[in-house]
Amino acid sequence: MKHIKAIISIISIIMLRGFLIQSIHGLNPTQIELDQEKFKYEIFSVELDEKDLIIEGYAFVIEQQHYRTQLTHLTYIELLTSKGNKTTFSAVSLPSNYTSHMQYRGTPLCATFRLRQPNTTCHYAFENVQFRVKIPRSIFIMDEIYRFNLISHARSVNTTYITPIQAIVKDNIITIDEKSYILNGNLDTSTLRIAHSEVVVRDGPSIESSPIYHGAHCSTTYRNQLFYQKDSLYDHVKAVIFNSSVGLTYYELSVNTSSCINSRRTVIEGNEITSVYINRLMVELTGTPLTLEVKPIEMIPIKKTLRFYHPLITKNVKNNHIVAIY
Repeated sequence: MKHIKAIISIISIIMLRGFLIQSIHGLNPTQIELDQEKFKYEIFSVELDEKDLIIEGYAFVIEQQHYRTQLTHLTYIELLTSKGNKTTFSAVSLPSNYTSHMQYRGTPLCATFRLRQPNTTCHYAFENVQFRVKIPRSIFIMDEIYRFNLISHARSVNTTYITPIQAIVKDNIITIDEKSYILNGNLDTSTLRIAHSEVVVRDGPSIESSPIYHGAHCSTTYRNQLFYQKDSLYDHVKAVIFNSSVGLTYYELSVNTSSCINSRRTVIEGNEITSVYINRLMVELTGTPLTLEVKPIEMIPIKKTLRFYHPLITKNVKNNHIVAIY
C-alpha cells in the first residue's frame, strides 16, 4: 500500500511539474483576436529580394504585461492563402522603445508581476518590440492571393494575440523573375479612427512637439488645449510622416474645434486648423487588410520595381523626419 501511495505521489509531482513548465514556457497559450485599439502595430518596411520577402515593423499589446526581451514576448507573422492554408514565421526582435508614447499622463510603471492593468492605473514597458520577419520567396506561387496576420505571444500572461495586418500601400508592384508581386493597400480607401480619448493635438510629428491651444476655454484646468475626439473619423490625410528616430508614423490632418468632453476642448476633421499631427499608435486604419498577389509579369499593365512601400514619395527631409506625400 505504501508503495502504491509513493508511486501515486511521484506521478502527481511529475504531472504538476509538467503543468508548471507548460505555464512558464507558454505552451498551449490562450489565443485571442484583437483590434488595433489594443493591439498596437505598424508595418513600415516591405522588401522583396532574390531570396526573401522581408517585413519590418513593431507589435505589442497594451494593458497586459511588460514587453522587454524574448523572455517576455515573441512575434510572428502568419501567412494565409486563399485556400485557407496557414504558415507561421518567427520574427527577430530589434532594439526599440515605445514606452513613453503609451504612458497615460502621471501613471507609474507597473510592478513586474502586476498583470492586465489599465493604463489609468499604471503603464507597461514596450521595449525591443520592433521586428524583422523573412518569408522565403519560394513559398509564393503564381495566381495566388496571400493575407497576413500579426501574432504577439505575451509570455508573462501566457496569451497569444492575433490581428489581421492593415497597412497603407499605393501602387506597390515588385517585379522579379517574370513575376509581379502586388501589395494591395491604399490610403485613398482608408479612414483613420481616433482610438483613444484625451490624445493631445500637437503641431509637429513628434511627442516632443508643442500642444495646440485654440478657441474657447473648456475649463480652468485645461483651458483651450486641444484633444482629439475619440472615435472621430478622418477621411483626408494630408501627409504621412515617418519619424525615423523613433520608428513611428505620424499623420498630418486638418481639424475643426468641437465640443467640450471631460473638461477638454476636442477636435474633429475640418479646415479650421490646417496642420495638426497624430501618431499611428493613437489611430486605427480601416479598410481591407493587406494582401500580396502573385501574377505573371505580362498581366500587369504598368511595370515598375519598388523596394519599400512606406514612405512612398519623399517630399523633403528636415529634422530627421522623412515626409511622404500621397
